[in-house]
Order: sequence, then structure tokens, then C-alpha cells
Amino acid sequence: MKETKMFEMQDNKNRLTIAIDIGSQTHWMYWCDERGREGKSRAFANTWKGLDQMWARVSAARRKTGVESVTVGFESSGPYTKPVAYYFAEKPVRLVQVNPMHTKRAKELNDNSPLKSDKKDPKIIAGLIRMGYHLEVMLPYGVMADLRHYIHSREGAVKDRTAAKNHLNQALSCLFPEFLSVFKDLETATARYLLRQYPLPRMVMELGEDELTAQIEKISRKRLGRKHAQDLLEGAAHTLGVQEGTNALQEDIQDALEAIERTTARIDRLEENIAGILEEIPCSRYLLSVKGVGLVTAAGILGEVVDFDAYPTAASLLKMAGLNLYEVSSGVFKGTRRITKRGRALLRKFLYCACANMIKKDGILHDYYHRLRNRDKHTQKAMVAVMRKLLRILYALVRDRVPYDHTYALRRAA
Repeated sequence: MKETKMFEMQDNKNRLTIAIDIGSQTHWMYWCDERGREGKSRAFANTWKGLDQMWARVSAARRKTGVESVTVGFESSGPYTKPVAYYFAEKPVRLVQVNPMHTKRAKELNDNSPLKSDKKDPKIIAGLIRMGYHLEVMLPYGVMADLRHYIHSREGAVKDRTAAKNHLNQALSCLFPEFLSVFKDLETATARYLLRQYPLPRMVMELGEDELTAQIEKISRKRLGRKHAQDLLEGAAHTLGVQEGTNALQEDIQDALEAIERTTARIDRLEENIAGILEEIPCSRYLLSVKGVGLVTAAGILGEVVDFDAYPTAASLLKMAGLNLYEVSSGVFKGTRRITKRGRALLRKFLYCACANMIKKDGILHDYYHRLRNRDKHTQKAMVAVMRKLLRILYALVRDRVPYDHTYALRRAA
């Protein structure tokens, strides 16, 4: 989404405002103009025919009012928003989006009632649009749309893999907790092999030291050996693992291992697709020129921003990311400055991951981070400042079409 001047009162007497409350099955639409003329809230099916009927109502309202300029707005409703947004993006309208938090807080202003209904919501949205409390909608097209989808899919796959790892740890903690002490990383080939073949302590005991050592050496290519076999046998001999329900726990372990392998393979495929798409996006090379910004990080930032050129200033980009600052002050009381977090959380996540590498020794923002820490800045506040700086750097690189110059800081210090 492209940031506009929020809280800017719109003075446009020749504008028709269309507000849509988007739902999974049904959308509610309401229209009004600047002279107080309005239509009733009406429901439309979430189908192509329903959207065509909605557009016919918009056209009828425009003819009735004689207004040419049309603004269509809605609040984000997750995946249900996309089809509606892309439909109206092809129409001669201005497309905007309202923050759901603003809608929630404005409900009682309409009729001094906490009532929430599908008929009421589009009127609230229309009022916010007329007052200028909205954001421009920036929809990704072509390879950028694919890139955003791949990034979101990868995030989902990473969460699924983490859940599978947690499930595996929980099952092992019941069945064979000593295994976790011997093999701390359950993703290694040796740990996965042993869990598939010998998940129960008694199975390990039946192998004996020599056979277990031989199998561990073979799978690990002799990086591991007799010491691990002895530790595992010792743990199996004095295990705290439960003796009841072992069949179900074994199945849990096998299911978790399969889920980890499946999600890992999916993540690898997605990252291959991401790398291929980045080669088709010219501005990606400017992001990748920064030491500490890898393929996934660059793709994540581009997928969330979509178009750096659409933001007139770095401040507008910071606001879209939710990294703009605010404070709550009154009278002599001066509040602490914090970031609003009213933006794309995934963009902040990728910036944070990149900065975590950049503040390490030899990182490009190491000195900047420690200067902030030496000024008694809290660790988290210093990290936020680093994230803001990195986003401004990336904005400048894409704006000026230049790669990052890693000798700049050294020349400036000299």
C-alpha cells in the first residue's frame, strides 16, 4: 500500500465515495457524495456476477449524482480482499484502504452505539474515507505478485516446520528424553536415521555398542562415533521415558519427521523460485549489494514494498512499515517515543533479521548500533533505530539506482 497524507481533510465536492465491507460470502456496499446524497447499504454475493452488480450500482449512483470522480474504499479482510481489490483496480476509480482499527474506534461516533452490523460498517468506512483517514492501495502485478505469494507461502512453511519440530520434541520428551541430550540437533541425518529405525530405548539396547557405533559412524561419515553410542546406550539403560502409550508416541515421531522433511523440501523449492524471480527484478541488485541482505531478505522486502518509486520520501516508506515514531505527551509529561507498528509486520521482520547480522562485528551497521548503545539507548530501541536506518539506505539505493558502497563509511571517517 502506498502511504497518503493521513488525517488530511479532503475538500473535493465532485467525488462519489463507495465503501465496501468485504466478507467471505457476501459484501455490503454503501455510497454517498459530498452533498449528503446517499444510497442504502446493499448486499452482493462474492461472485463475479455479484461484483458486476456492484459495479452497475456504482455506475447508477454516478449517473444519479452527476459525479465523475469515484473513490472505492474498504478495510482489509485478509485473502477475501484480493479478488475485490483486483476487480476494482481495473475500473476508472481511485482505490483506497481503511485501517480496521480506525473502523473499530469510529463505530460509536456514528450513532453513539457499540452496534456492529454488516449494514453499519460500510457507512463507517465511507466516513473515514471522506475525512482522509485511508491509505492508497498498491497491488502487485506480474513477477511482483508471484514474489509476494512465494514469500508468504515460505513464511507459512517455516511456521509449519517449527510446529513439526516442537511436536517431535514433545513426543521424544515423553518416550526417550535422553535422546535429546545426546543429539541436540534433531535435523541431522544421524538423529533422523536413529529415530526412524530405533525410536524406543529398548531398540537401542538390543543393538549393542559395536553395532550402534558402526551405524552412527556410517550415517555421520565418521564425524560421530563410539562416544555418542555409549552416551545413547547409557541413556537408554536408565531412561525416564514412559512405558505406556509407546505405539502412539512412535507414530507421532514418524509423523513429525515426515512433516519436517516435507516442509523443508517445500521451503527449498520456494527459495529456488524466489531466486529466479529476483533475477527478473532490476532493483533487486541494489538491495543485494548490501552486505547482510540475502536472497530471502531482499525478496521479503521487495514483496512487501512492491514499488520503492511509489513512495515520495523515505518517511512515507517508514510509515508504511510501521516504523514511524509517536509519543503520548500531555502538559509537562513527555512520553516515551515508540514505533507505531501500524504497517506491514512481515516487512519489519525481514528488516530485523537483516539488522541482526549487520550489527555484528564487521557488519555495516555495527558502529552505528554501538554508538546508540553507548548513548544509553536500550537494546531494543537501538535495534529499531538500526532498522529505520537500513530502510532509508535501501530506499536511497533504489531511488538513485546505485549499489551500496562499502567504502563510504571508511572514507567518511577518514
